[in-house]
Amino acid sequence: LDGAEFVDVGIRRLTNSETTTILSYNGGAKAFAWSPDSQWLAFSDFDENGIQQLFIVQLKSQNVQQLTSHTEPLLQIDYLVWSPDSNKIAYAVSNYDEALPNEYKAEYEGWVGLLSIPDLMSQKIELPKLGFVQGIWWDTESSRIVFVGSSLPFLSEDDPLAGRQIHWVDADTGEITNSFYEIQAPSNHFNIGLPAGNIDSIFLSSDNGFYLLDAQTNNYELVSEFMPVGLIRETISTPFDFPGERDCQNGQGSKP
Repeated sequence: LDGAEFVDVGIRRLTNSETTTILSYNGGAKAFAWSPDSQWLAFSDFDENGIQQLFIVQLKSQNVQQLTSHTEPLLQIDYLVWSPDSNKIAYAVSNYDEALPNEYKAEYEGWVGLLSIPDLMSQKIELPKLGFVQGIWWDTESSRIVFVGSSLPFLSEDDPLAGRQIHWVDADTGEITNSFYEIQAPSNHFNIGLPAGNIDSIFLSSDNGFYLLDAQTNNYELVSEFMPVGLIRETISTPFDFPGERDCQNGQGSKP
């Protein structure tokens, strides 16, 4: 630990809390995630050339394996998300910070990587003027992802790519199958974007209410005009197919 951010990652067994096995040594473990089957831990770290890469370690053997071979420097790997079948990883890269000039350069753009664990085949999902990714979700079949992001911060408000955005991707081909930009949202703005039960239904918060976005048509319907007093500080999407979800959808769940 260094302040509030992880710079190295290790494993400490609850049965022996005094011993920690450090897995990364180069100060680049800004992102990490357990596989759904709890057998592997993936994390970011710098390689011997100072470039951020993805690594995994098996819990039993604790043998660390480098997964990626990035050749260009990355500012930071922000997210790691395993597929439900534990065979793939989606991860987000950002390449811009406030210390850089407020002018567009392609090298400032962020991107999303898709990595197949069995064969180490990788794909790079690039979108023009994408700055940052705030969340990535897999579908239950491990075949598609959706991610919510935002553009580089200094774009003009008249730019149709400016602001928040949502993209759906075929994880096998890397094809972007659909996109939704802030200019298409209610009042040309949305703040929160979270999958609601599956990646084809997205919960949006806008200036005048809450909406559900249909990923097949990009149409949205108003759910509630109620707006909370104050700011929503943090949100999280519930696990897909969680116990009781069907009852909630059918109106049979208990009310708070």
